[in-house]
Amino acid sequence: MKRSLTISEFFGPTIQGEGPSVGVPCHFLRLGFCNQHCVWCDTAYTWRFDNRWPHQDNVVYDEATELREVSVEQLVDIFNRFTTPLIVISGGEPLMQARNLNLFIAGVLGRSKPPRIEIETAGTLDPLRLARAYDIDWNVSPKLSNSGNFPAVRYQPQILTTLRDLGARFKFVVQTSTDFNEVAEIVRNISIPSDRVYIMPEGRTQDAVQGTMTNIVRAVIDRGWRITPRLHIDLWGSKRGV
Repeated sequence: MKRSLTISEFFGPTIQGEGPSVGVPCHFLRLGFCNQHCVWCDTAYTWRFDNRWPHQDNVVYDEATELREVSVEQLVDIFNRFTTPLIVISGGEPLMQARNLNLFIAGVLGRSKPPRIEIETAGTLDPLRLARAYDIDWNVSPKLSNSGNFPAVRYQPQILTTLRDLGARFKFVVQTSTDFNEVAEIVRNISIPSDRVYIMPEGRTQDAVQGTMTNIVRAVIDRGWRITPRLHIDLWGSKRGV
């Protein structure tokens, strides 16, 4: 049986730029492939290897250049040299590789001072293979209609309910305050506590993120939700490996 992960990149030490762990020192492991195909995705190099799905940049990436297979054992050895308190596993969609991701997490949590593990997921694939075995922080980003994904692809209420029960935080990418009705409907249907709802402005430049954040912050406050910056964009711009 294959004991490897298809990865896009790993990097650090850096900081988590989004969500409830914003500002925390960490290392990132970014996996390849995704079952969502968001038109504004800023990591389309992990999945857009043909023109089947539209994207605002209309760039097609070379899969052989962007992705590589790395053995679980090698990745565990590499990450066990790091001393940051947090490992963020992102993508793409990490849960597409849950079987071997399970082996990686077991390896890095087996050391004497294990890091905290945070998995970023769109909330459409069953997390229980990992959740039953490990104490994981779930950073869930359900996609809205602004992503361009079909509703049946992007919205899985049973999976979101499972993640809610696991203590997940939910991060919604918005472009304008008109997206809030859609967010509110999901929050209501899934019974997500308001202090676990994070609103993140879509954008890949400091000006774009700041402009949207300024326009929506009052509406976020009025609803009792939380707002999250894209701190890595403020610090380094839209770059890989930071």
